[in-house]
Amino acid sequence: MINIEVRYMKTHRLERIEANIKRLVAEVLSRKMKDPRITMTSVTRVELSKDKKYAKVYVSFLADEEKKNEIMLLLNEHAKGFIRTYLSQHLHMYVTPELRFVFDKGIEGSIKMQKILSEIEEKDAGNTSDR
Repeated sequence: MINIEVRYMKTHRLERIEANIKRLVAEVLSRKMKDPRITMTSVTRVELSKDKKYAKVYVSFLADEEKKNEIMLLLNEHAKGFIRTYLSQHLHMYVTPELRFVFDKGIEGSIKMQKILSEIEEKDAGNTSDR
């Protein structure tokens, strides 16, 4: 029983740190970055490794494939150092996690699914009006 409680506490602490990282990264992207390509980026979730040394930051934005690659390269190569420094100043952790930005395809998939459903509804509405 004690083992389960300890595991829960670790998970809860990890989730709390992930939420703080998500909030701070979103703050940096929307308010502190000067590049307009980055300011419209949304942070969807953060996954922190168990040792808290690495964090995958899932981001989403609307852009074509070429722009996506450009923005992801910009985040992973140029902006992550600035963002990590900001995190180190605002997170009270012994080690600030190394960041890796990943494009979250979930929202994009939801938008595509919504379009498909809308098209089906329009076709159904057209078919029922013909009868």
